[in-house]
Amino acid sequence: MSRSRLAEIRVKSVIPDNDTGKTDSCLNDSRNLSRFRINSSPNLSPVESLLASLQNPSQVEAINHTNILETHKIISDHYNNLTYNILKSFYPKFCKNHPDIHLEPSKVKGRQLMGKCPICHSQRSLAKNTPLQGLHLPLSYFSYILHEIILSYPNVITSKAIQRRLNLKSYPSAWLLKKRIQAFMRQLNDSFLRQNKEALELEAKQNNNENMPFRGDVSKAIKQRVIVNIDSLAIFSVGVSANKYRSRYRHGGITSSIYRSVKSGGEQVGSLASNITIKGCLSFYESHPLTTSDYAISHLSKVLSPYNVLMADEAYSSLFGKYRNVRLINHSLKAKRKIHTFSRERWSKEGVNSNAVEGANGVLKTAMRQYRWFNCKYSQLYLNEFAVAKNLKFFKMEKNIIFGVNSERDFCGNRIGEGRSCPVLLKY
Repeated sequence: MSRSRLAEIRVKSVIPDNDTGKTDSCLNDSRNLSRFRINSSPNLSPVESLLASLQNPSQVEAINHTNILETHKIISDHYNNLTYNILKSFYPKFCKNHPDIHLEPSKVKGRQLMGKCPICHSQRSLAKNTPLQGLHLPLSYFSYILHEIILSYPNVITSKAIQRRLNLKSYPSAWLLKKRIQAFMRQLNDSFLRQNKEALELEAKQNNNENMPFRGDVSKAIKQRVIVNIDSLAIFSVGVSANKYRSRYRHGGITSSIYRSVKSGGEQVGSLASNITIKGCLSFYESHPLTTSDYAISHLSKVLSPYNVLMADEAYSSLFGKYRNVRLINHSLKAKRKIHTFSRERWSKEGVNSNAVEGANGVLKTAMRQYRWFNCKYSQLYLNEFAVAKNLKFFKMEKNIIFGVNSERDFCGNRIGEGRSCPVLLKY
């Protein structure tokens, strides 16, 4: 017997059919019988519920991420203090009346980026000429997402992921927050470039600017040297539209093009990057419009001195005469025996190889694939973000400041930008 039939029998046993008058006790009894009434929409089985979701997927509720910065005040205060620490160390602000006194954060609701002098109590913005200028989101969001980006390496965090993680209603808010972090990491990357070049110049002096032999095995000569590799790669390319939409001419990667054909408009769509990798550690990227040697030499001049050991493929033959210790490897070397097409020495020969930069290229392309595509005018920001996430662990002072383990002597405001002398402008 069904549940609805049982409910009807129980109701009839309590309320007679011939009772036309309804007393208060009968009304109360009828109210108490509400638990026996069957819902007009019966409970669906798991399979029926799944089928209903498949038929109308727009009605399915999305899974909302819990924003720990809103639910845990201790965690929010921790990241707030980390952001203040970044501002104090990288962008120090001083009192106009007392030039040697650092401004302290006022921490007043609605004025989170105002600083106050502890002596004369004069106020001044802590975020002026910094990537945080005009920030309307909670201050803790900046450090929290910065940590997530660094700790997620070699993966990346997209703007959509930031929106979900912080439960932001507006996607442009997440996009702009990511651009602020990228502007900060761009300045960090410039600082890393300067420090790296100083270290490599010191390494060359310690080896008395020793020259490598032009021929023969160089394994012993470079055993204690720092080895630098350079290569180029296409992050995003246009295959068919670069060849007038002729599929039989299609190529991929750097053998294609980052520009559309003239018939299709001729504008740049893809992104081309130059990658300089120090074996086992640092990588620096720069976005280029072409693969000419002038761009490569410009990039190399920011990273190393002419006396450091440099290895690349034969596409960089123009570096001879600019750099003394450069050796090239032929990736198209043919095999001596006709049974094979290519020689196994095309990857490493006589101690010369570019395996470090080839591996870094693979990691970079895998990470950039998570974005699907981004506009080429923002490509340098994305490359700097990825480089800083990889290189930060080699720079102890900056790492300690960002993660809040710095001491009193960890102060590097002069490295990033010091208020009036180094203004920071957001260029999107």
